[in-house]
Amino acid sequence: MALLSDRYRFLFLVNPKTASTSMRRCLRRHVPDSVFLQDRVAALGITVDYQFNPHHNNARITQALCGSLGKRYHDYFSFVMIRNPWAKMVSRYFYERPDRNRVRFFEPNYDEASAFHYGFDDWIECVNPRGYRIEEFAFERRRRQIVNKIYPVETFSFAALCQDINEFNEGVAVPMLALPEELPVTNTTRHAHYSTYYSRDSVEIVRQMFRKDIELGGYSFDATSEG
Repeated sequence: MALLSDRYRFLFLVNPKTASTSMRRCLRRHVPDSVFLQDRVAALGITVDYQFNPHHNNARITQALCGSLGKRYHDYFSFVMIRNPWAKMVSRYFYERPDRNRVRFFEPNYDEASAFHYGFDDWIECVNPRGYRIEEFAFERRRRQIVNKIYPVETFSFAALCQDINEFNEGVAVPMLALPEELPVTNTTRHAHYSTYYSRDSVEIVRQMFRKDIELGGYSFDATSEG
């Protein structure tokens, strides 16, 4: 999904496991006109090929959704979050609680009794990263970035977001956006520090899977942090 505001001319693309639930809730609370783009399209009876994940539409799909509504994607300030991928994949593992057939808890035929049948290292060797990597989420196939801004969640601030949106809208009859100073934390998974779940091999698996995320966020595997 993508969250759209016509009043402030922004599009928030929801990248999974990057504080997206917290961001969506905060934006919907403080920006009354914000709506889910796919809900507007569905109301028109239009079917869109979601390709990866119907709840986390990438930029190309968001462009198609905008076109279905007669809107120009590039008229909106588009943004997305990224997160340290080693932490992100541990969060994904505990969120999905894969069973012995690698079925996730929200999918049909999930076997609750065999949740976490595979340890993290075994799971990461076979997990499909599609729809979770920033290059397929915020870039076109020729690898040109097609969102205005990619924010690392670890350094994100609403002050910076508002400044970027207001600068984007400069010279247009759009009100100035002001939002709370801190992003609230919601929908978290409980687990130890992410580094405790990794072996040398699984560290490298994630490094290869998420090379673009690591490059953009300046991320490294941190085995010393707490929390």
